[in-house]
Amino acid sequence: MEPFYWGRVLTVGKDVPSASVQVGMDVRGDPVYVAQVQEHQFSSPTIAKYIPARRYLASPSNGEEKTHIGFQALCERELDWVLVTDGQVPKGAVYGGNAPGGDTLHIGRVRFENSLIVGKVHRGLCYIVNNGKEEGHNEYEVLVLEETSYNYYE
Repeated sequence: MEPFYWGRVLTVGKDVPSASVQVGMDVRGDPVYVAQVQEHQFSSPTIAKYIPARRYLASPSNGEEKTHIGFQALCERELDWVLVTDGQVPKGAVYGGNAPGGDTLHIGRVRFENSLIVGKVHRGLCYIVNNGKEEGHNEYEVLVLEETSYNYYE
């Protein structure tokens, strides 16, 4: 059994599965979840944040915020968050999709203005959406398989 899975395709406004990975709370105190969305101009999925209480689903894309209506929620079995300050992707990092050039994206989160915001980890930074713009952060956490699960990927 895999330590995580991507749940069924949902539309904005629907409840997330009970096993969905909650990143944290936004500035209003609403839960924020890890989502995966399909960028129409790219053939592979990318990472997004979903806030059900606000019916808000968005991903950082080419320096801007891109909103979406359909997504898959990341559901957990054996996951944890690891602090990164050196730009390195830790062992056991969870695959989240691919960048337009084909680079692997991992799932990250950034503490920003008293909230935790989900983002995509790419080339040593975690990119989040803030006020309609994409911005990179060099101190972030990466979602990884718990240590007991690392042997799945060695």
